[in-house]
Amino acid sequence: MRIRCLAAVVFGAAAATWWHRRRSTRALARERLDRVLERAVHRRTRADLDAALVVAEATDVINRAQTREE
Repeated sequence: MRIRCLAAVVFGAAAATWWHRRRSTRALARERLDRVLERAVHRRTRADLDAALVVAEATDVINRAQTREE
């Protein structure tokens, strides 16, 4: 009887430890994913801004060239 109770307590403690560790790992994984997604959005936004600046610069150069020709 004592062995069964001890086994039940040990099994319960192991299950609780496993459950806590699993939840902690998932929470960390979600945080990491959120950070990666945030960086990706930032990089995408930055890339879009860089592209817009390149287009604006090219447009400015074209406009200056056309002004010189006239």
